[in-house]
Amino acid sequence: MKKQILDSFLLSLLLIFIISFPLELLITDVLSYYLITIGLRLILLLYYYFAIRRTNRKIIGVGIKKEMLFMIPCFLITFSNFSLFLIYPNNISFTSFEMNKYIYFEFIIDLLTAILEEIVFRFYFHNMLRISNRLVRIIASAGIFAAFHLLNFVSTFDPTTLITVIYTFGLGIILGFIYEFSNSLPLSILFHFLFNSVNGTLFDSIALFNSEMLIAYYVCNIVVAMIVGLYLLFLFLFRYKKVNHLYFY
Repeated sequence: MKKQILDSFLLSLLLIFIISFPLELLITDVLSYYLITIGLRLILLLYYYFAIRRTNRKIIGVGIKKEMLFMIPCFLITFSNFSLFLIYPNNISFTSFEMNKYIYFEFIIDLLTAILEEIVFRFYFHNMLRISNRLVRIIASAGIFAAFHLLNFVSTFDPTTLITVIYTFGLGIILGFIYEFSNSLPLSILFHFLFNSVNGTLFDSIALFNSEMLIAYYVCNIVVAMIVGLYLLFLFLFRYKKVNHLYFY
């Protein structure tokens, strides 16, 4: 158990260093910044690959095909921000997307970040928690995931970044449910990537924000979070509460 905690701690420190290091302050050339950022994540991913191989653990458990059907509603929220364009059709513009020649690098970074974070926070930390109550275990792992994003506040001291911590706590609960009940790391990676790239990078690149749409944006996210939260609670109470979790450790 001590070795598992040490492995998780070291892997999380590496992730924190790679993702949080302010490269943009040191590298002025945009292309060089993206290439170095991607390169560092690939090196870290290679290290994680060999770390996972040493554990002799599977990244996909049993019952994945059956449980995927119950996770489809969760995946719908990775496109939820685009519902705002039904209300504000004039607030969509592809100009900035077309002019951003580095947008595809951002999608690659989104993918690599999703893979790295899911390995650390789901494959290691989530499995490390020896909590008998599955719901409490999911909430605890989401808390660790949210605490990691406190680094955004520590590095900028911008109070608005604290909203990100609350946001990522909710995201961590969804990811925890997906991983806990599907026993599939690729499935949680896919959700994480789609959420960051579609609801984040892509949406931000084509949306023209104003004060009115910004309010609707927060309202939309709160409503979606409540609906998904109720759905996950329903799943837990009526399907998963009595199912034994297959520990990988």
